[in-house]
Formats: sequence, structure tokens, C-alpha cells
Amino acid sequence: LFQKKLSVKEAQFMVREVTDNEIKEAMFQIDGNKAPGT
Repeated sequence: LFQKKLSVKEAQFMVREVTDNEIKEAMFQIDGNKAPGT
């Protein structure tokens, strides 16, 4: 059913801790004239 699989390294990256700085950077990349998810 699923053909594409994650490598162990990719899977570990998906469940790692996220830093406050990464969250801040992501928030500031959001266009001020758009709703989240658009």
C-alpha cells in the first residue's frame, strides 16, 4: 500500500525536540496577510 518509506535518520528527525528559535523563525515566516494553513 505504501511505497515510500522513511529512512531511520528521517524518522528520527521527525520526532526530535524543536527549539524555541525554530518556532520563532517559523512564526515570522508567516505572511501577515494570510490565515494559518493558507
